[in-house]
Amino acid sequence: LIGRPFLPPYWALGFQLSKFGYDSLKNLKLVVSRNREARIPMDVQHLDIDYMDGCKTFTVDNDTYGVMERKEDCESALCLWRESEGHLPKCFQPKDAYGYSISGLDSPINATHVAFNLSHEKSSYSPFPESAIDVVRFQLIKYNDYIVRFKLSSATESRYEVPVQETFDLLRRPQNISDPRYVFETGLTPNGYFKFSIRRKGTHTNLIDTGIGGLIMTNQFLQFATYLPSTNFYGFGEHAHDTLRHHFRFNTVAMFARDESPKESANLYGVHPFYMCIEEGGKAHGLFMLNSNAMEYTLLRAPALRLTTIGGVLDFFLFVGDSPTHVAQLYSDLIGRPFLPPYWALGFQLSKFGYDSLKNLKLIVSRNREARIPMNAPFPSTGEYMILDDVTLSTKTPLYVRAGSVIPTQKPGMSTRDSRKKPFTLLVYPEEGSATGQLFWDDGVSKRTVELNRYDYFVFHVKRCRLTISKTHTNVEPLLVTLEKIVVMSAFVPTRLYVDGKNRKEAIGKMSDEAFKLTVQLELHDLRRVHVIEWTTESQNGTECPK
Repeated sequence: LIGRPFLPPYWALGFQLSKFGYDSLKNLKLVVSRNREARIPMDVQHLDIDYMDGCKTFTVDNDTYGVMERKEDCESALCLWRESEGHLPKCFQPKDAYGYSISGLDSPINATHVAFNLSHEKSSYSPFPESAIDVVRFQLIKYNDYIVRFKLSSATESRYEVPVQETFDLLRRPQNISDPRYVFETGLTPNGYFKFSIRRKGTHTNLIDTGIGGLIMTNQFLQFATYLPSTNFYGFGEHAHDTLRHHFRFNTVAMFARDESPKESANLYGVHPFYMCIEEGGKAHGLFMLNSNAMEYTLLRAPALRLTTIGGVLDFFLFVGDSPTHVAQLYSDLIGRPFLPPYWALGFQLSKFGYDSLKNLKLIVSRNREARIPMNAPFPSTGEYMILDDVTLSTKTPLYVRAGSVIPTQKPGMSTRDSRKKPFTLLVYPEEGSATGQLFWDDGVSKRTVELNRYDYFVFHVKRCRLTISKTHTNVEPLLVTLEKIVVMSAFVPTRLYVDGKNRKEAIGKMSDEAFKLTVQLELHDLRRVHVIEWTTESQNGTECPK
């Protein structure tokens, strides 16, 4: 049921020294030494340190797993060592020492969809050769004159790909190519490895040029490198930089979302693996990497870019624009336009971390108003440890509803799918006795429900004391939809109630002198049936809405 136990590492089968409270590496080494002198068997020492000590340094040896600082470590990793100063790395991979060879084209090089296989060439310099993907499928797809996609994945097995692309409208539209602004070319490096380039038509500027080498495709490490046409390089986030324009100093920066306050070069709240490069002459292009695994990038002095990730596939979209604004438009053509922000978000916001109480927040707001500092919304950016604290501004929220509306409401569920099993209530706010409303109802989790006709659609119409419910569209697989209550505002409590012609006086409930509710428990599943709810009210002027 739960799965077999994993195979433990060899050292875990022996005696372990594990104790809470080692306050230093010196203390741990002393304990290990005493055990060895006393000939007490021990296969591994385990530092069970407290999480609060996470910032302490416990260096066991001088090995590093980033930029290697020792010549012997560099050479043992099959890299080259060269003494250097400043920002230049001393340890680096040899150029054109490993890669793939092309196995033959499945389609012409200028086709709208180009595909072929690449074979891994064994080399003593190949990183992680034991897990290399031996056959890689290369695809190039032209979507329009400005957007082209290239993708490298395993040719023999499926790998994880970001499912959000299913919502990209651009990928579902017919291809529309008349005069592409780019040219795709393939070739070989001096040592015979596969390379390709995508250049701008007209200026012949190489936007992508993999002649630098460095293509790695393994199970848990993928690397892509390209020359860049200029150092006017922007994007890749979310990070804090001293300038918007990036530096080419061999700095490696991670892209992996986490809750982290802004620090230079640290990975922060979100990830946008997209960059924009402005070429000589002012034209611009952008590159988007569609991958949701942890990533990192390094800007090389050439100028060049090195991109790595720990999983998925190498899937890129190139946007060949005429200007930075045009590139931004092309990028949003793919991923979608930004949502319309709420009105208050367009003004000045007061947002600060660390408000310890609602009283303190109110005091700050009051001081700002007294000083006539413009402010449209206070935003208490508190930590997750405040999530259960009571920061209610008021126990009552003023609700304003447009007169003439019929609003469906529903009690929340643990999930959207769960909420669909609950009945709903209609809130009726008549204007001169009339009101209208609609309800769209699907299963709450499926995608493209409109295109697949997997939804119900209801129309509500109130005229004086009569409510009609029409179902104008039904799901191909009928859904359970139940109307539990009807709440009518600005109306006298009725004395009689008829639901589809049946007397239901017992379902009438008084809420106030000018509001009442009707508990009807009505199932709405028949497309051909129009449900009618009628009531009669008594006022000072006599009977209204007579049956």
